[in-house]
Amino acid sequence: MYDDAYTLQLVEKRDVMNLNYVAGMVPFLYNLIQDLLQCSLKEGDEETHMIRIFKEAYDVLHAYMIGKSRKNALYFAKYIDFFQTQFTQKMIRKIVDRITKNHLDIYIDLLRKHQNYRFLDLLQVLCVCDGVSIPNNQTYITEKWLRTYKDSVFLTDRGQNINKRPNIIYVSTNNTQSWVTLHEFVNPDSPEYNQEQYDFLIHQLELFKALTYGRNDFGIHVITREFGYLTWEDAFLCITSNLLPDSIRARYCELIIGLFVDVGNNYSVLDNPNICFVYEYVGSKDAEREQSQFVVKDLVTIFPVLRDWLAEFLNDNCIMTASDIGHNLLIEQVLRLLQHLVKFGYYSDLDDVRRLLTPLLSQLDGRHDVPFPKDKGKGYSKEGQKTVNKYRESGRFDICPETEAVVKAKFQAMEVLDLLLTFQRNIRLKTFVEKFKVAEQNALKRRNQTTMEPLLYESFNPQDTTKKALKKQKEVLRELKDMFHASAIFDIDHTTSVLLDLSNYKYDIMVTKSLDILNKLYSSQSDMFRLAVEAQILLSQDSARVHREVQRSLPVLRRLAKQKLNDQQVLLMSEILDELAEFCHLPKNPQEPHFMNQNIMISHGILDIVLDILSQEIDAKLLDQYCGMRVIFQKTLYLLQLLIRENDNVQFRIFNHLDVLLDVTVVPSDLALALKEQVKKIVRLAAEHQHNASEFLDLLNVLVKVEGLDLTIKRNQALVMKYIMQTFKKAAYVLDQSREARELILTNRGEEGHLSYFAHLVDLLATCAETILPVDEILWVINHPDIDCNIKRPFIKFMMWVYMKPAENIIESGAADLQHHKYVITDENEIFNTDSLATALVVKHLIIYC
Repeated sequence: MYDDAYTLQLVEKRDVMNLNYVAGMVPFLYNLIQDLLQCSLKEGDEETHMIRIFKEAYDVLHAYMIGKSRKNALYFAKYIDFFQTQFTQKMIRKIVDRITKNHLDIYIDLLRKHQNYRFLDLLQVLCVCDGVSIPNNQTYITEKWLRTYKDSVFLTDRGQNINKRPNIIYVSTNNTQSWVTLHEFVNPDSPEYNQEQYDFLIHQLELFKALTYGRNDFGIHVITREFGYLTWEDAFLCITSNLLPDSIRARYCELIIGLFVDVGNNYSVLDNPNICFVYEYVGSKDAEREQSQFVVKDLVTIFPVLRDWLAEFLNDNCIMTASDIGHNLLIEQVLRLLQHLVKFGYYSDLDDVRRLLTPLLSQLDGRHDVPFPKDKGKGYSKEGQKTVNKYRESGRFDICPETEAVVKAKFQAMEVLDLLLTFQRNIRLKTFVEKFKVAEQNALKRRNQTTMEPLLYESFNPQDTTKKALKKQKEVLRELKDMFHASAIFDIDHTTSVLLDLSNYKYDIMVTKSLDILNKLYSSQSDMFRLAVEAQILLSQDSARVHREVQRSLPVLRRLAKQKLNDQQVLLMSEILDELAEFCHLPKNPQEPHFMNQNIMISHGILDIVLDILSQEIDAKLLDQYCGMRVIFQKTLYLLQLLIRENDNVQFRIFNHLDVLLDVTVVPSDLALALKEQVKKIVRLAAEHQHNASEFLDLLNVLVKVEGLDLTIKRNQALVMKYIMQTFKKAAYVLDQSREARELILTNRGEEGHLSYFAHLVDLLATCAETILPVDEILWVINHPDIDCNIKRPFIKFMMWVYMKPAENIIESGAADLQHHKYVITDENEIFNTDSLATALVVKHLIIYC
């Protein structure tokens, strides 16, 4: 056979015609594209047409791929980098939202057929995008991949469950037909090692984490219980096994957080300060029960084992070795696990916290770190010790891959330290409130006066310098110092030196976090007093009930606020929002606010959650997917409306976040209609409040003209003038008064506020009059030879009455400038030769005024 041999084949005439058509069109299209590439893409009609061309081009490319031609696929693969440039990071979420179940079925079939870890990566992206979990995709992938097929999953189990060596983890790549020890499976030097299978296992663990991200209960149940792909015993054995590489142990530590810790009803008790106290429970044994009765500790049975292992691990790793990157990654994940346990309230005993703090600060103290481990038999040589000393002195601060792993671990330790400072503040606040309750009860029972009792009365004067008063003040200060000392868990001097050392690292996150904790350390007492001022003491049973319901509901609301919701979550969130809205007003009277309940919810941090919900990005073109969010937005805005009603504090806080509420991307036509309604409302408010709120006129001024750009918005000019004329008697009341009354206002002899309103109104009217019909436009019309004189007559009338008649002199009117205007400076003969009567009239008036 010849290499250049080919076969002649008879083809249909229709195919020949199609070939000829394409052969003729390709050069034409090529030349057109070259021309289009020379032009910049502008907004407007041109942009619409170009987008249509792009869409048609992609349709052609899609048709080119139909038929599963391997040659065509390889050709496309050469241009993957180009296709990635066609969308930005902000478009990834929109692309993921358009992935259908049919696409997921294709990806899962490809995974089953090829068992390539890249398909696991693809499914992982479809579960979590930009930090937002997508529950529908998570559930569907779990159902299809882990429950229906189960043939493309690597299985792990302990030896005692499969008749192998006990307490050793085994892995199976062929659905339990054969088993290999995990430590050999991941060891590159082992004969059992296979790079592709190793990559598949690692990315399978990553997909497990993505399937359960955001507390997806269905995924957690399937993986940990229903099919036991990863049980608690397996995961804990993996993180404690010294046979496994530290990098593998770190990944299993991540999975423990997602599958067994950050689950169920475990919610943070430290992220938001608890400043609501039920009077009945303050200082009693029921206080702890009252605070945590809605926090079901799912880890209560396994926490003691986990706590003991964490304490042992931290004690064994007080010194960090820069060269051991894998071990530092493990330390980072263990500290993340510790952070979650502290945040969820498992470390509530003061003694446990103090025992935890010693190894934690030792690990943070980089002055003990080493660049490489010492020789087990001989220790460091003389040169090695010099290197260690130099590293401790300056080398550990420099930017490099080894330092980056150390920095990530230390940053995670600082996160734990931050939580412990919050824990200390909460204990102090609770003790402080208890002291006042004891003082009040003693005063009611007329017992001996306690040290804190004088502070209950308004007659107490901290500025009094009499001998008796100073003595009492010293007693109060001594009492407070004892309280702070008893609840202190930090050695101030040692902690300060450690934090200052951490600020020397050449990483921004280290500098900012260490200084932030340092500030928090030294302002902890003032923070406690600040919260004490805002604290709510709940006396009635109704207030205590609202407090408990809000305490139960807000953690769920906070978790769902940043997720893409499925139908079940929409229903749950709607019920919570409806319940909270009921608390904000008096029973059966939505117009009357319930101030106490408003303040209780504000104290629990409801405003931050509301803003998070309203800040969610949705795709307006996928209303079927986001129809539930429309209901959530409506209910959230209704709740916000009830929260701010007649509440000055909430109104002020929301005013400071107006940029968040106004940063809404909608269809331009809808936005235009909404803006029209808002302009009408602002004019109505200005007319209603008049001199009491002249700021509304300033707001209208901003809507009419963009300062800095000198850009007027004609549509808004017309709207403002229209609505002002509709309400002229009220909105422009100062112009409707006699000259004497206006003189009193302008000389500031009238009631306060009228002068400001007058000035702002005239400024607004002047801004609205700008560019409605500029002088250039008028003169251009007047001098245009093809425009009829009858048409020019109203323009001349406008020019006379706007630019000439109203002013007292030619300077104010601008007529002095007209005689030098390019349209007016013409040859005398040219003027008289023209048949433009309009031009002659203009010249006549210029002569009169000039």
